[in-house]
Amino acid sequence: MEKLGIDSTLIVVQMINFGLLLLVLKKVLYKPVIKALKEREEKLSEINDAKSKMDKNRQEFDNEKAHLLKSLASEKNRIEKEVTEKAEVERKTILQKANNEAKEIIKNAQKEVGRQVERKTKELEGEMRNLALDSAKAAISDFMDKETQEKSIKKAASILEKIKFDGGNK
Repeated sequence: MEKLGIDSTLIVVQMINFGLLLLVLKKVLYKPVIKALKEREEKLSEINDAKSKMDKNRQEFDNEKAHLLKSLASEKNRIEKEVTEKAEVERKTILQKANNEAKEIIKNAQKEVGRQVERKTKELEGEMRNLALDSAKAAISDFMDKETQEKSIKKAASILEKIKFDGGNK
């Protein structure tokens, strides 16, 4: 090889240098780089696993949220219906109570009117008896003597006492 201008010792030394360089690089650079790449890959795998778990948890949360919203809406509707029914019952109770009170007021007013009519009727009966006696006195005073007049008036008064006036409804 010397004819070609190649020094074989130099090639062997260069090969040994290259081998040593490969060994040093493998020990110093290759293993740490590979180790760093593996650690990075493991971290990415952990991050992806955590992301998957978070996505799964988020999906479960969304499902639970939807279920809760649905049950809350159902509960709201049930409560609204219950409150509406109670309000209707209360309204009917209040109306019934008001109607009963109105009937009681009307009944009492009718009783009072009846008592007043009866009282006024009795007053009018007394006045009519007095008018009838006064009329009888005036009518017979010219035709009879005093004693006969008093007997006739007493008789008319006793007859008038027995008569019950009904306001012309006989």
